[in-house]
Amino acid sequence: MVESRLLPVAHANLGAQIHDDPVLGRVRGLVRMTWTRNQLLFRRAAPALEALEEAGIDGLILKGAPLALLHYESVAERPMADVDVLVRPERAAEAMRVLRELGWSPAREPAEAVIRAHHSHDFHEEGPGQIDLHWFSLWQSGDDEPLWRAARPVQFAGVPTLAPDPADLLLIVCVHGAPREPEPAFRWVADAAVLIRGGEVDWSRFEKEAERRELTITAAATLSYLAREFGLPIPASTLTRLSRAAAPHWERLAFRAQIGRPGPLRTAVLVAERHHRLRRLSHIAPWHPGFMEFAGSVWGFERRRDVVRHGLRRLGQRGRGDRT
Repeated sequence: MVESRLLPVAHANLGAQIHDDPVLGRVRGLVRMTWTRNQLLFRRAAPALEALEEAGIDGLILKGAPLALLHYESVAERPMADVDVLVRPERAAEAMRVLRELGWSPAREPAEAVIRAHHSHDFHEEGPGQIDLHWFSLWQSGDDEPLWRAARPVQFAGVPTLAPDPADLLLIVCVHGAPREPEPAFRWVADAAVLIRGGEVDWSRFEKEAERRELTITAAATLSYLAREFGLPIPASTLTRLSRAAAPHWERLAFRAQIGRPGPLRTAVLVAERHHRLRRLSHIAPWHPGFMEFAGSVWGFERRRDVVRHGLRRLGQRGRGDRT
C-alpha cells in the first residue's frame, strides 16, 4: 500500500506513543526492511556513480537518496525504489553506455532514443538495484546549470558525489508532488516537511528558481497547501511573491492539466508543455524535433499518422466513457 511508505517516518515521530505491541512490532520490522533495502540500493548504485566519475561524467543524486542521507534522521525513514542520478544532457548517451558496461539494462531499447523525448530512463540490475538516469532534473525541464553550481558534496556508500541545495531539492519535491496520479504521491508532504523544518532552505533562492524555471504556479499551490494543512513555517513573503508572480498562459494551462483527471487531452497538454520547454533549451538540448515527431517519441510511434490515429482513438474512448 502507498501509505506504508510513510510508516518509517511515522515511527520516527510517534514510536514512543505507539502502545499497540503487535502494530509496533510490524512497523519496526518495516523500518528494518527499509534500512536494509536502502543499503542494498546504495551499494549497488555506488559503483555506477564511481564509473561515471572515472569516465569524466559528473553525477548528482536526486530525490530520495539525498533526502535520506542529508535530511532525514536515518536512511531507514525514507523508503525508495531506485536511485535517481542526474548527468548533463550532452553526456546522457555516454552515461547509458557506461551503465551498460557495468551490467545495467535499460527498461526500453534503444535507450538513446528516449533522450530526445523524456527527462530520465530506468536502468535495472539483477536483484533490487535500480537507477533512474536523468539528463534533466524534472519533466518540466529547464536549464539545470544553476542546480549544478549550487550542489553540495556528499558521500554515497563511500563514493563522493553531489546533492542538490535544500532549496532546489524542495522545489523538485513540490513539482513531483503536484500532479494528480493514479497512485497518490503522499510521500512528497513528508519530504517537504523534513526540508522545511530543517531550517536550511534559502527561500530567496527557492523563489528565484521557481520563477526562472516558470514553475511559480506549482510552487505557490504546493507551499500554500503545506502551510494551510500542516502548519509548516513557510515565510508569508514567499507565498505572496509566488502567488503574485507573472506566469505565462501555457504554464497555467499545464498546471490545470496536471491536477486534472487523466485523459487524452491532459496528456496532450503536458506533452505540448514539455515540447515547448525543450524548444527553449536548444543550446543544451539541440536534438528536439518538431511536435509530431516529439509526440511520436513520447508515445513510441515512428510515423506521424500513427500519432494522429492514437490521438483519435483515445478521444473516441473518452467519448464512450472508456477509461482503459
